[in-house]
Amino acid sequence: MTTCDVDQACFGQNKYHPGQPTSFRYGCFNFEMCRVLMKTAFDDLARCENGGDSCGTDNSGVCNVCCRGGGCNYGDCHVIRNQLYDQYKNNGVFDLDTLESKSGGTTQSPGGK
Repeated sequence: MTTCDVDQACFGQNKYHPGQPTSFRYGCFNFEMCRVLMKTAFDDLARCENGGDSCGTDNSGVCNVCCRGGGCNYGDCHVIRNQLYDQYKNNGVFDLDTLESKSGGTTQSPGGK
């Protein structure tokens, strides 16, 4: 567990390659890059919801997620990303500008990095 600097956000990554175990990486990443990364991820999820043809399986390739808040990046990237997207789209709880969930909108139990 670590505390990210003010110009950073919590970061999580899953990498999956067929025939190999999934690897997980947790830590801190540049805040501005994280904002771009999450906007792109949410745009992709919205496109998939609207019948886009560029949607792969949910557990393939590389998944990256960024957020701010204790333990927010702990767990499977796909699950966290989808939870944050749901909070953003349906509840207005996740803020893409701050990368934080408003009160009552935590995604995972504490323990992330």
